[in-house]
Amino acid sequence: MHIKLTDTVYIESKTIVLIRLIERYDQPWVEVVTNRHDLCELNFRGDEATEAWGNWQRHMRDAEARRLGDEEAQ
Repeated sequence: MHIKLTDTVYIESKTIVLIRLIERYDQPWVEVVTNRHDLCELNFRGDEATEAWGNWQRHMRDAEARRLGDEEAQ
């Protein structure tokens, strides 16, 4: 499954090792570390960081809702 981080960046969810939101130079920064050696670490700042973090959080909420729905169905 691909996750939309920004309008131009989509990434496979299973390749993500770590996503973190930090503040650097008085603006939000998002760092994305992957387990793929052919991809560099992704970094977003400012409005792109806010968008990427929001999309990641939405993905995580949706994944949790799906997991809980699967558990209730069993």
